[in-house]
Amino acid sequence: MAKIVQSSCQERAPLADILPLEQPFAVHVFPAYFCNFKCFYCIHSLSEPDFSELGHKKQLMSFDTFKHAVDGCALFTEKLKVMSFAGHGEPLINQELSQMIAYARDKGIAGKLELVTNGYLLSNETSLALVDAGLDNIRISVQGLSSEKYRKVAGVDVDFEKFRSQLEFFYKHKEQCNIYIKIVDSALEKDEDKRFYELFDGICDRIAIEHIVPTAHGVDYEKHGTVFDKTQQGYEHRRIKVCPMPFYAMIVEPDGNVRTCCATKFPVLLGNVNQESLPGIWKSTKLRDFQEMLLKGERFRHPVCGECTNPDYGLQPGDLLDEKAADILTKIEKENSTK
Repeated sequence: MAKIVQSSCQERAPLADILPLEQPFAVHVFPAYFCNFKCFYCIHSLSEPDFSELGHKKQLMSFDTFKHAVDGCALFTEKLKVMSFAGHGEPLINQELSQMIAYARDKGIAGKLELVTNGYLLSNETSLALVDAGLDNIRISVQGLSSEKYRKVAGVDVDFEKFRSQLEFFYKHKEQCNIYIKIVDSALEKDEDKRFYELFDGICDRIAIEHIVPTAHGVDYEKHGTVFDKTQQGYEHRRIKVCPMPFYAMIVEPDGNVRTCCATKFPVLLGNVNQESLPGIWKSTKLRDFQEMLLKGERFRHPVCGECTNPDYGLQPGDLLDEKAADILTKIEKENSTK
């Protein structure tokens, strides 16, 4: 029986108590900026010009670029807690994904290797390849409980029964892989919660209904009539002064560019894995300056961060830094002064 949860994140130490970090806990790799869905709440529902205006170029990550990222991770003193294959696109569109996962597994650079996907491209062959490559976690986003709902939410024709059977096949052959299936509340009809749990309870390890949140730049959420008073995990919404993600993670785009966060509009370019090592980028003045800007309470004066809603709606329990920002800043400044 699947465990009903609020979030995909496991329990972890309060972030404020352990900053600054010598290295990131997580590196998020974006294998593709293409997607086979056009979910109404996502940037892939935007027109091509509007998508490009966000600074994204539709492309796939090459295996060489991925190797540079992984080889950089191998230079850290300790393993990452997780390498996540996710991003503003569908990772399974990149046909080298299973080879990428296998390479990361062979290099031993992370405690967990995780995939975030809409699951539609999980053929039997692909599922077996992912498991054989050493995938530890897979997070599957369901967009409705019928073919009709998929057309409405994701703008695509999906054979829902076939889709569910593909997930069932993965579950039967998952071996070490933990399966997390989730759906946003807006993809459910009234009183469909129970049916969602019944449909997927026997083919996953953890399951959740998340709240849709207005975090994608350029998307008109108001026309869908949704009230945004809760976070993605169902907690009370609040404005967050210090975005936590730049303090524990790095993002690698398909072209190798390294970013501070997974916002749909990036605030700063830190470097590129094809020219620099990830440890060097993590210790860079550019990242430290950005972190200090946040800790000094200047987020809302930043041209990109000030408009971003990701930390307000996506904050995980234990990641709140606002109340200890001054203490963390003092630690970082002291660390910098001794170098």
